[in-house]
Amino acid sequence: IPLSAVKFEIENGFVFDVVAGKLVQNPVTLGTIRGNSVEITEGLTATDTFVVDARGLLPGTEVTIAK
Repeated sequence: IPLSAVKFEIENGFVFDVVAGKLVQNPVTLGTIRGNSVEITEGLTATDTFVVDARGLLPGTEVTIAK
């Protein structure tokens, strides 16, 4: 996934999903970082949705999904 989608913590990080119009953290385990992408080894499946740019976002923030 894009590096910009991950909020990094000491060892791993999390990605945001939108539930009932609010940002919710989903913890992920990071694998290999290559360029602007990072492998997720645990915490996401190929069909899960996530916010592609988490920079500046905070959990619980109300958002509107634009398609």
